[in-house]
Amino acid sequence: MNILKKERNARRNTIRELLRKNHTQFQIATALNLSQPTIHREIKSMFRESYIWFGDLAMEGFIHEYHELIVALDNSIRDSYLQIDKLEERTERLREMNDELFEKGGDVKSTGSDAQIMSNYLTIESNYHAARQNYVKLIDDARKKRGDLLHKGPMMYAIENALKGKTEKMPTPQLKALQGNQLNTTEENI
Repeated sequence: MNILKKERNARRNTIRELLRKNHTQFQIATALNLSQPTIHREIKSMFRESYIWFGDLAMEGFIHEYHELIVALDNSIRDSYLQIDKLEERTERLREMNDELFEKGGDVKSTGSDAQIMSNYLTIESNYHAARQNYVKLIDDARKKRGDLLHKGPMMYAIENALKGKTEKMPTPQLKALQGNQLNTTEENI
């Protein structure tokens, strides 16, 4: 990347940061020793690149992939709740059967000993709580992942995937610059 592009990318990063802090174009121009029309053109150019980038994301299926991931997490949460309901029903039936055996008494020939019945009951309870805890953890993990995805939005999801090498084509110069910044940071740490 030549020096002019590096300077432009650094200037645009500064402009983005100042815009995030709600600075006006005039304040940004003053801070960067540039004219307000220059800042206006830079912002307009950045928006144009963003529109192209979002179009590329849509064409490459990132937004659809993002939506499908959210739907999959929702389905996972729903299915986990259904499994908990089924688990509770099965466990309740096993408890009832165990209680019936206990009520019949300790006839070793027909039902087994009281110790065996108590052991069955403890096993049922232990298995129920372990399985329920696993489903609750799955629900919690899926909700956290869903929250992270919604918080970041499809743009950050696409950037992360692109930087992880899940795409062969970089959608825009902005994404290439982000990748270049990561490489420069890594080189500086070495």
